[in-house]
Amino acid sequence: MGVKIQTQKKTGKIYVVVHHNRQRVRKYCGIGEEGQKIAEEASKKIAASMVFQAETCIDQLTYKSSKEKVITFKAYAEKQIKVIEHTRGLHTVYDYNLQLKNHINPELGHFPLNEITRPIAKDFIMSKLSKKKISAKKGDDTPLSKASVKHIFNTVRMFFNCAIDDQIVQVNPFHNMGKLIGKVRNHEDINFLTPQETVVCLSSIKEHFPYYYQVFFTAIRTGLRIGELLTLKWEDIDFVNRSINVCKTTQRDGTVKDSPKSGKKRRVDMSRDLTELLVAYKNEQESDQTTFEQPKTEPGSLYVIHR
Repeated sequence: MGVKIQTQKKTGKIYVVVHHNRQRVRKYCGIGEEGQKIAEEASKKIAASMVFQAETCIDQLTYKSSKEKVITFKAYAEKQIKVIEHTRGLHTVYDYNLQLKNHINPELGHFPLNEITRPIAKDFIMSKLSKKKISAKKGDDTPLSKASVKHIFNTVRMFFNCAIDDQIVQVNPFHNMGKLIGKVRNHEDINFLTPQETVVCLSSIKEHFPYYYQVFFTAIRTGLRIGELLTLKWEDIDFVNRSINVCKTTQRDGTVKDSPKSGKKRRVDMSRDLTELLVAYKNEQESDQTTFEQPKTEPGSLYVIHR
């Protein structure tokens, strides 16, 4: 690669000669001072262009080399979780961490993001369809449900979409892979407790877990979520009009969120028997603030109610 000016002795003609990729190109520029001026200007521009091409080539090779050292899926997911914490609910973040720990990182965590190909993604999904439940007891061959596999699939696909936004990878290997899982059965046919089952359930709670009788009675009569029940204050209950104002919820770590899960406040009507129960319960309580308090011997968390 090189550029030089050549002048013929006999004719005085001036040429610019370029050697590049084992090829030689000679271009006539003129004669005398004017030809010399054109040749010098042309040689400078050609040289600058060749330098630019060389720099571009080096940059591309450097970029390719740097792309070969892409962050691993596990490291990227941990980094992205810190970003998600500011935009998603605590329950969602908890669920992402659970999916990463139990299902995703053990198989994909060690891979650099750009090395997870569609065949790897396909093998990952197929392995989940044949995998047994982590919490399954010994001898239990119950596999993961399609809904569980779909949930895992949606989680890992979400992280790859974030990686595309961050310009770490260009394609999502899990794109359009949901068809491998098949149609997930809708849980539209929910079996509610019958009146007889409700009586048996509440009677059993009253006998064995009397401290939680009021909270379960309220849950059955109103349909409030656990977090909403634990955040409920007496000032939220209108005994005159027999209604409950649902405006807050308790998250998994015990912190109170200023809006329910739906993000909208709502009013729930109370039946007469629920109103009478809560009036009597309020008169028995020492505190005038929280309606349903956790027992002092138990940790103040949602897991007490779940158990």
